[in-house]
Amino acid sequence: MSTAAKPFALTDKQLAKGIAVGKFTITELGIEKKCTMCGEWYPFDDEFYQPYFKKAESRFYVKAECKACCTERHRKH
Repeated sequence: MSTAAKPFALTDKQLAKGIAVGKFTITELGIEKKCTMCGEWYPFDDEFYQPYFKKAESRFYVKAECKACCTERHRKH
């Protein structure tokens, strides 16, 4: 059983827009995303970011904050 992180798919247009506004960057590790809460850069995969499904739109999205910040935010409530 493999537990390797799975990268999320982005179109070239989504990636270019994300780089332009400072949400994404490309490093030697691959595509990285900036967490909106802590401001740290993490690889854009399911190890660091939580996907969620919007049934009305029938598609997956990725939360803006990293998993650690999301956990911390929910712990406070």
